[in-house]
Amino acid sequence: MIKLTIAEQIRSEILRSGPGSVFTAVHFHGLGAEPGTIERTLARLAEKGGVQRIRHGLYYYPEPGAVFGALPPKPEAVARALTEGAPLVPSGPTALHRLGLTTQVPMRYSYLTSRSSRMEQLGKIRIELHKVPERRLSGAGTKAGEILSAIEYVGRKEANSTDFCGKIARKLTRKELLQLQQAATPRFVWVRKVVEKINKTWMSMNESTTDA
Repeated sequence: MIKLTIAEQIRSEILRSGPGSVFTAVHFHGLGAEPGTIERTLARLAEKGGVQRIRHGLYYYPEPGAVFGALPPKPEAVARALTEGAPLVPSGPTALHRLGLTTQVPMRYSYLTSRSSRMEQLGKIRIELHKVPERRLSGAGTKAGEILSAIEYVGRKEANSTDFCGKIARKLTRKELLQLQQAATPRFVWVRKVVEKINKTWMSMNESTTDA
């Protein structure tokens, strides 16, 4: 069996990740190579045009656009690369936009994480990472985490409104509703009460189905 060089393994991993992926040298530490070797390999790939360097240490495997060249990296892909393996939850307007509760595209993408707080500027778009306690990251990677983040952002009064609870309930399947209830367990009492109201709203909306 032919053993691949570190450079070949890195290229293979990038291709496996697919167009649109964003990564740092940390992503490849499992290959067993020295960090300096990985960084130099990525720098050479960037020079040859195989990947794009967003800034020092941060790279992008371009996703081709339908009309005008490569698409810019997606903010969440950048955020995930910067928090490599750590929980990540959209926050504020980012969460509202992800859930379809606002049509306004944010120029500032905010995420909650267990990693250190930091900010990354991509042209006109700013990506913010905010370190928070683990309990505020429950449901990370699911719609439940996005909903809980949205609830905390809009506040107790707005989140308790019939309109808000109705909008959230209409976006949930039974499985997602159960995930939301489970993810709400470590949150503030008022957040759990909002989730209870969303649950009751969902049950009311789906009464004929649940009785069947």
